[in-house]
Amino acid sequence: MKSALPPLKRFGQNFLIDKNIIAKIIKAAAVSDKDNVLEVGPGHGALTFEVAKKARRVLAVEIDRGLCADLGAAAAGYENISIFCCDILKFDLKAVLRKNRIRSVKVVANVPYYITTPIIEYFFKNIPRLDDIFIMVQKEVAERMTAPSGSKSYGSLSCFVNYFSRPQALFKIRGTCFYPAPKIDSCFVRLKPYADPGSFHGVKSEPLLFEIIRAAFGQRRKRLFGSLSKLFKKEELYCIDCAAMLQRRPEELALADFVRLSNVVFDFYGAG
Repeated sequence: MKSALPPLKRFGQNFLIDKNIIAKIIKAAAVSDKDNVLEVGPGHGALTFEVAKKARRVLAVEIDRGLCADLGAAAAGYENISIFCCDILKFDLKAVLRKNRIRSVKVVANVPYYITTPIIEYFFKNIPRLDDIFIMVQKEVAERMTAPSGSKSYGSLSCFVNYFSRPQALFKIRGTCFYPAPKIDSCFVRLKPYADPGSFHGVKSEPLLFEIIRAAFGQRRKRLFGSLSKLFKKEELYCIDCAAMLQRRPEELALADFVRLSNVVFDFYGAG
């Protein structure tokens, strides 16, 4: 779809223009006529209209009112495309799906990079309504999502993403595939969500788990005993049955280690 509207920096707009990459995305996401697809930031619709040829339905959420008008006009001949002009972070997915009698959706999107983390958080809050998540992110962000413990890229984002999903980097995308071309490369990733992350990982308190992870990586050069002493009293930490773990640095602990630590802390302090 052609449009005279220029990319807007405030919305982090870099439009995908490479037809080969678009075809590769649709193939990787295995889009079929059984899928109801949620797209975030459709832009000029380069991906939107190709997905619509394969999918049962496309729900495209765009914050740019000018692009919404253009997309709405171009989609007039497509009965299976719905354009929603709003901020994805304020989009009531549950209500929209209920109104349209859709049980769940598959996410296929080139998300705005400047709010990648908030958008991922939005997706994970809507896990019961998501079949699968396929998104394009900065290459460095993909590396952090998939980084194993002990690696340089491993951090709180790694733990967060791995708690809610099974992340997989599918393929890299050069900046020249976009307009305007960003100075960085991108990566198309799959975040296969767990239906019930808490049960899958055996977590007793999800808020406590993430409080510990944030505190630990907030001072990643310190051993856990030092970084967690801001959350708990030192004399109490001495009593926790994880002494060896508390002497390690956060990047040395896998997600399963943080789960075990948070469960021990939860038992020590009690549910209250």
